[in-house]
Amino acid sequence: MAQIIYDATFFAKYPALDRSVKGLDGAPEWPRLRELPPSLSGNVIGFGCGFGWLARWAMDAAQILCNMLTLARERTNDNNIHHELTDLDSIAFKD
Repeated sequence: MAQIIYDATFFAKYPALDRSVKGLDGAPEWPRLRELPPSLSGNVIGFGCGFGWLARWAMDAAQILCNMLTLARERTNDNNIHHELTDLDSIAFKD
């Protein structure tokens, strides 16, 4: 069963992180992640989507924290992106 370990203090400070302010440019892992798939087809899921920056690139986002998912939805202006409130134990993958 999934455990939610983030509290109100974490959520309150998350917007000040570089990745929250600068998006993918502020995520230190982004340059390497962008290099990994030579070409993508089908769906790519960003687990723990935070504010949804990767989802805007990958098109699918999963998040266990309702407040983070709400912000990701609010900051996304693309109806093709699917946001889902779930965890790794519960997510249902499509064939």
